[in-house]
Amino acid sequence: MTSHSKVCSLIRGEELVSVESMLNELDLGLTTVQDVIDRNVDSGSAEDSYIGVNLGLYVQHTEGVVRRLREFLATEGGARP
Repeated sequence: MTSHSKVCSLIRGEELVSVESMLNELDLGLTTVQDVIDRNVDSGSAEDSYIGVNLGLYVQHTEGVVRRLREFLATEGGARP
């Protein structure tokens, strides 16, 4: 079971203590997923195409969530831990 008390960056291993740092980590993850989609766009297999579509929808959805959270933080006076 995952503990929610400590969330760390996959790259730096540092604890993510603010909403802003967590959003930045999500942005990094989305960039990675988009790179995978871009590299496999010409693979041609039906299974890879299906996976690419699902990953693309995940990226669009998560980008929307991140954008709305950033807007919310901006209206609430900034990120708080």
